[in-house]
Amino acid sequence: LTMTARQSLSKDSIYNKNKEDMSMAYFKNITTLEQLRKQYRDLLKIHHPDNEGDVPDMQVINTEYDRLFKVKYSQ
Repeated sequence: LTMTARQSLSKDSIYNKNKEDMSMAYFKNITTLEQLRKQYRDLLKIHHPDNEGDVPDMQVINTEYDRLFKVKYSQ
């Protein structure tokens, strides 16, 4: 995502009002655990606070990763 795209993502645009129905802002079209891990590593390179990324973005990425990991790992 570009800097403006990252800035435009707000908590309201990432999560619907019903917390059970979360939409994925960073992980789309992930079908395998390997794809999930690769996408996570790529996102870390961009969004990690040590690389000038934002903490809130990283928190959303970690939440989405954890949620998808549980789903993909159980398959």
